[in-house]
Amino acid sequence: MFQSSFIDHPHFYLLILTLAYVSTYITGRLISLAIKEINSGSSQLAKCFSYLTTGFISLVTIIALIYTRGDSVFLLSLIIILFYIFYRKKTHKDINSSFSKKEFWIFILGYIVLISSFTVSYYSFFIRGGGNLFEDFMFYANISKVLSVSHIESISLFIDKVSPAMYHYGELWFNAFWADLFKVNHLHTLILVTNTYLLTLIIIGSIALIHHYLGNKSLFILLLSILFLVFNPLSSFFVSYQLPILTHPKFFVIAIFVIFAVLRFIQLDKFMSFNILLLLIPFNSLLVSGILSGLFFFSIYYHIRKDGYTIKSFFNKYTISTVFILLF
Repeated sequence: MFQSSFIDHPHFYLLILTLAYVSTYITGRLISLAIKEINSGSSQLAKCFSYLTTGFISLVTIIALIYTRGDSVFLLSLIIILFYIFYRKKTHKDINSSFSKKEFWIFILGYIVLISSFTVSYYSFFIRGGGNLFEDFMFYANISKVLSVSHIESISLFIDKVSPAMYHYGELWFNAFWADLFKVNHLHTLILVTNTYLLTLIIIGSIALIHHYLGNKSLFILLLSILFLVFNPLSSFFVSYQLPILTHPKFFVIAIFVIFAVLRFIQLDKFMSFNILLLLIPFNSLLVSGILSGLFFFSIYYHIRKDGYTIKSFFNKYTISTVFILLF
């Protein structure tokens, strides 16, 4: 179902989006430097993605805890972050904190991706689409507004009937913060700021992931991917006037966390990769059973490979997993 929505000042939302990009990058970079969490073997693209995602996670956690005065599912996020900081493998190496020329150009490249994503989103929804939006967007925007007013993580659209419920509040808290800060429309902020920002993170992370395996060929692969995304005749682009990837924003945060975890895993930081996926629970509590089960079985697989495929290790670990499933 569609709802009509028009926007008067799109450039102001681009300004908000720019502020979100810069602030999360700076926040993520400062946190990474403070806890010395910078993998020297990672590319500058991967570092850019890591800074932005770390900033996003930190900002959402802080916003949710302040708004709700600690009565939030994101209290778990804070616990996981502190657990990682205290139990990770410490490094005593000095880290270069200078802002290099290469880092600057990667930052600018990310901003170009951001502006491009904004342009595509605005054109897709408000120009070609004529302001016709899926009802889901209206629902998410209303929840964002309820969050900012009631300070309770609820999916009820009636302020006097709100009660805590499991949902994907990560991007909605992010949206509520920027909409409240600049006193703008929650729906327009959702489409032009929040979803555009998250889409940019997915693109940067995907480039970093492809670059790890293909090197400089990744730019060519990216261009082909964008062309396929826009001009794919089998997509819903020619039916709903909206790019297919832009019609499923509820999967954006999941994709970002998975890309982040994979990047750290291939950089041989399995402990951080594990904790990143744990952090997905407060950001999308609807996935808690799937995340925990997946991490549990991955842990079994990893330890069996590490210990060797002995009958004893196989029996012990799979007995435990069977009990886990039954109790779960």
